[in-house]
Amino acid sequence: MMEKNVSSVQVSLRNLMLIASFVAIIITLISSLLSFALMQRMRDGMSLLG
Repeated sequence: MMEKNVSSVQVSLRNLMLIASFVAIIITLISSLLSFALMQRMRDGMSLLG
């Protein structure tokens, strides 16, 4: 019984790490896209908003 509990905890931890890394990759992509767009606007001499 104890073995089964440990393995299920390990599997859920692995899934949690997978989800966390997936979210981190998405956040990194979004922030890099935003900063790239901001640099383009600054190069064009446009204002930050509008």
